[in-house]
Amino acid sequence: MIILEDQYYDINQRLLIIAGLWPYQKWRFRIIPIIFFLTVLISYLIVQLATFVTSSFNINLVLTVFSQVLPCLIYILKYSSFLLNSRLVKECYERLRRDWITLKVPDEIDILRKYADITKLFTIIIIVLASLAIISFSLFQFLPNILDVALPLNESRKHHFVFKAEYFIDQERYFYFILIHSLLATSMGGIGVISTGCMLAGYALHTCAMLKIASYRLEHITDKIPPGFNFKRDHIIRERIIAAVNIHRRALEFAEFMLSRFMLIYFILIGVGVLSLTINMFQLLHLAMLNDMNGTLGSIFFVISHFLYLFLANFLGQLITDHNTDVFNTTYTTQWYTVSVQAQKLLLLIMQRNTKNYYFVIGGVYVASLEGFATLASTSISYFTVIYSTQ
Repeated sequence: MIILEDQYYDINQRLLIIAGLWPYQKWRFRIIPIIFFLTVLISYLIVQLATFVTSSFNINLVLTVFSQVLPCLIYILKYSSFLLNSRLVKECYERLRRDWITLKVPDEIDILRKYADITKLFTIIIIVLASLAIISFSLFQFLPNILDVALPLNESRKHHFVFKAEYFIDQERYFYFILIHSLLATSMGGIGVISTGCMLAGYALHTCAMLKIASYRLEHITDKIPPGFNFKRDHIIRERIIAAVNIHRRALEFAEFMLSRFMLIYFILIGVGVLSLTINMFQLLHLAMLNDMNGTLGSIFFVISHFLYLFLANFLGQLITDHNTDVFNTTYTTQWYTVSVQAQKLLLLIMQRNTKNYYFVIGGVYVASLEGFATLASTSISYFTVIYSTQ
């Protein structure tokens, strides 16, 4: 028996275990990482909002604080979405596991393996990119210490924090305490987003694999069957068409089931994400004009992260749509003229069902696709232009 988490989804499993989100873990082992993650993220959100207590209120302060608060809020929402829907995540994995167990044809198993390998590679690439970003951020915070050794001055250089927060203590004196807290929050938020996002990407790619298998079955409905019209041949062809339809139905049911509980939270995340991207683009321009290298670094990180996440999420939705369209194209180009009239009617039903494209619809309003990404990006840029014009 294939043990999925050991061969293909082992990295996803470990990430979710670290975050306390792996649904197969016993609750007593999950409670400590859950408390730790939520405590770090919520406390970091509080110290950022506390800036309003000690600073004079103005629009620049609001934009600066919320450019940091909104990404932190996204971390918490993403983490909570998996935490509150643990049973759904487990059920999705069980369905994925059943597909691996049910399918027996070597070529179909190879298709599942191909898309599982893509999931693993995708997860590794995202982890490497995130690790490099966090390491770069950490080294930049220690830049004054490095310069004091390499190019010493008469006095030590002061530390400058990338993110604005209020701890009600001497920030220079307790620099390392504050830095550890900010690094923990950034790391915990990154682990939460990556672990949940890559698992959902794995589910989406598994949906694509099942749709690919449906196309494969339709493409080979007449393979290894002698030509001519007879009852036995017709029966085999109809059975193959029905099997392809069942795979297609299971794939779309899996996608819909995955969306069922995450729909509301991800609809909220879209709104928060667009607002966060807009404010961070404005903050990036504002800090670049002030030649604030510390703040500019943080804003660049946030803007790139927003665009990358929005693109990947929409690209996965586009992949599902494209794979479903391939089922229709394969049905249309198959050798339908060599099968009986009854089998042709079954193929016609598949074609009629797929004349309308399947879309990954979130909240009944937003369609996850490359066009959707372009819409979100243009909306954020439009809002950014409006904010900039009011300054």
